[in-house]
Amino acid sequence: MLPKTRFFIGLFPGFFHFKALLLLPFLGIKLVPASGQGGEQYLAISNCENLLELEIKQEHSNVLTSCPSSAALCGPNVTCDFSMTTSDPGEYGLCPDCSQDCLQYTIKPTRNDNPMNGVSTFDLVLMSKHILSITPLNSPYKIIAADINKSNSVTTFDIVELRKLILGIYTELPNNTSWRFIDQTFTFANPSNPFASVPFQEETPVDFSAGPSVGANFVGIKIGDLNNSVLANRPGRRPELGIDCTLPAARAGESLIVPVRYLGDEPLQAFQLALRFDPAQWQLIGPAAGDLPGYNAGNFGLTELEQGLIRTLWFADFNDPDQRVEPGAVLFYLGFKKIGEGQGAGLSPDPDALPCLAWLFDDTECVLRTETAQARQSVPTTAWAVCRPNPSSGEVVFSIDAEKEGRGRLALFGPFGQLVWMRDVTLSAGRQDIPVSDFATLPAGLYVWKVLTPGKKIQGSLIKQ
Repeated sequence: MLPKTRFFIGLFPGFFHFKALLLLPFLGIKLVPASGQGGEQYLAISNCENLLELEIKQEHSNVLTSCPSSAALCGPNVTCDFSMTTSDPGEYGLCPDCSQDCLQYTIKPTRNDNPMNGVSTFDLVLMSKHILSITPLNSPYKIIAADINKSNSVTTFDIVELRKLILGIYTELPNNTSWRFIDQTFTFANPSNPFASVPFQEETPVDFSAGPSVGANFVGIKIGDLNNSVLANRPGRRPELGIDCTLPAARAGESLIVPVRYLGDEPLQAFQLALRFDPAQWQLIGPAAGDLPGYNAGNFGLTELEQGLIRTLWFADFNDPDQRVEPGAVLFYLGFKKIGEGQGAGLSPDPDALPCLAWLFDDTECVLRTETAQARQSVPTTAWAVCRPNPSSGEVVFSIDAEKEGRGRLALFGPFGQLVWMRDVTLSAGRQDIPVSDFATLPAGLYVWKVLTPGKKIQGSLIKQ
């Protein structure tokens, strides 16, 4: 039986067709962009991190045997492992000493690094719309890219897995590789349901016995990237939108709450954000939901608090067409305790940890930057109800300025919406104070308070020490 050689080929970022051009006695490989425009071209690689790994085995009587890497290639009953890096133009090559005896090969491209390349919260938006049949993904390759857990289906479980990757809970996908490659000649029986054609052809046999040159083409699929936004295709200058995440000055031992507020002029369907603080000066008490529905602990990545890093994301539930981030909305609250004596750095976006981005309803991608709420007249500076003292270790008082006499409701919630206390009250017109002694019995942490009257509601956050 003729020997078989398996090629494991490392590639670089980009959604493209992969072309392997094998020539004897030199085996050369070059890459062709998916667009197909401009003809074949070599794509530059400058960091020399792209590895061509080859595992060569000799098959004899259906038994694979191995030998030290210094043994002769393609000899009887041998296996040899070696690797090489690409040249700057992205060329790959191999020239085995015994190429005349190696006529049958299997080519399988692989790459499994940088899983966040091309991945953002907008991919969760596209995946959600596909699952709900609002806007189905229009290519079998995009549908395969949405199969995050490699279950041969696209479900809400894939949303959960990709969200963990974006939030830094995962550093790599536990059940999938960063890239998959499918033979370009592979035909999907049903392009709108590519999983009806599994197994896909992810490796290709080549046979040199019929001639000195053969070709093998693959389509590279970046897992999780549903809008072709890998590094090579990243948009250039994008619109900017403001957020306010000002961390006020405080003395050691003091606790305070930071409302992170959206200051843009247009509604959002999604955003993602990384915020950095000085862990030598501040300790995070915890996050809490703001004005957005569905904000819970799963929207935060808090695995790197010791380094002062908070990741978060949110996207609308498209079953509810009214869900959106309105201008002036509080995205979420962060409770902090001052533990250092100096001032240190404040709270600011960290685009190196996670690109700080938002998406309008026309799918325009925007960059989030810091801005102060005082510059926006649309953000209210006074409230008709407050809860004090804040923070508190005992009783709190609701101070309410009611427009007219009527029924009202006071409520306290955990950080992500679980009701812990409620009281119905009769309000008089004008200013009134309503003490709540039950707050003293609650465990320490961050709470959300709400006051509701017919046609009006207001909420805020409260720290229990």
